[in-house]
Amino acid sequence: MDNEKDENSDPAVPSGEPPTMTVEELRLFAAERLADQLQIGVDLAGRCESLSAMAKEDKVAPLYAAARLMTANARIADALVAYANAEPRRRLIVERIQTPDPKMLELNSPFRIRTKADELKLWEDFSDRIDESMRARAGEEGATDYVARTIQRVKQKIAEDEERAAGRAA
Repeated sequence: MDNEKDENSDPAVPSGEPPTMTVEELRLFAAERLADQLQIGVDLAGRCESLSAMAKEDKVAPLYAAARLMTANARIADALVAYANAEPRRRLIVERIQTPDPKMLELNSPFRIRTKADELKLWEDFSDRIDESMRARAGEEGATDYVARTIQRVKQKIAEDEERAAGRAA
């Protein structure tokens, strides 16, 4: 039996000879295996999910299998990351929703109504602006059509947002 190495042989398979790869080549090889391992994990999890969906009685067993496979896959990935000198990322995303500061309610909402008097003032202001808009539409000089102006401003904002979105998509 020859101890000659086949050109297409896998360097991960021990052949009795010392590896002929440099450290950088071995690290690159480990990184490639890590990528393969992650893809295998995704494929296996998808297969377990479809098996769970097809199961008539025990739908949980394939999910437990997927969890065990992910745990084993994570251990293999940890070993490959350590060998490849890659940065292990163990990060956790935690979202904390802050409650509004009661001392600065005006910063939390511009339409914060605190009392009935504030509510009355808001409705009176709406009424005055609508009356002014009606006078402007009737042709009264010096009257401002607040409703039309607000609609125009919103349409302009929408057009600007669409242009920005189209610029990002391109």
